[in-house]
Amino acid sequence: MILNNYILSDKSREIEEMEDEFQLMYLASTIVDGTFNFFKIERKISNVGKPPFDLKDMIKLIFYGYINKITSTMELAYNAKYNHLYNLISHAIEPSDRTIRDYCKYFQSIY
Repeated sequence: MILNNYILSDKSREIEEMEDEFQLMYLASTIVDGTFNFFKIERKISNVGKPPFDLKDMIKLIFYGYINKITSTMELAYNAKYNHLYNLISHAIEPSDRTIRDYCKYFQSIY
């Protein structure tokens, strides 16, 4: 009986930590969506080649990574591929570290 209570209490702690992380992810997503709607940000794309990743999804991925103190593009690319929360916030895009670095440079040139 004591073992079962310990297991249940351990699982409840994990669920509480996941809820906090999910709330942080939702906050980051809401901030990016609100910014895009307020400033009416759009990107012009050409019809040549492979279509680029959605700008809003890339911003969400990078912003959520910065919130979690991830500044390495390689680590962010790994999390985008294998971490469930990063997968949810970016709508399952899996950019390479080079693509993330290029998007970061693109945003720095805008501002």
